[in-house]
Amino acid sequence: MVVGTPGGSRIITAVLHSLLNVIDYGMTVQEAVDAPRFHQQWLPDLTNVETFALSPDTRALLEAKGHKLGAPQPANHMAAILIGAPSLGGKPVGKNRFYGANDPRRNSGLALGY
Repeated sequence: MVVGTPGGSRIITAVLHSLLNVIDYGMTVQEAVDAPRFHQQWLPDLTNVETFALSPDTRALLEAKGHKLGAPQPANHMAAILIGAPSLGGKPVGKNRFYGANDPRRNSGLALGY
């Protein structure tokens, strides 16, 4: 799997979220890139949360424990390629062996599989 994004301090967060979504949660590469993200970099003590990343109940529980949750930062643009199948352990589609994913947050770029 190849993953990349611009975004300064948010690069590590976006890449980690995408990798975990594919490896641990069984998402396809496109689902992993599309999934909501959050970012916390210690200073300032604020966690930026994308819309739909947390349920209202989870958000309330975290805030009750003292977490400061804020609005999302401007969108990163994630691009990823998974080789072999659209998801780990999945089946190839036709003769395709490379599966690309492009982040919809900025509506730029294109990733195609072949």
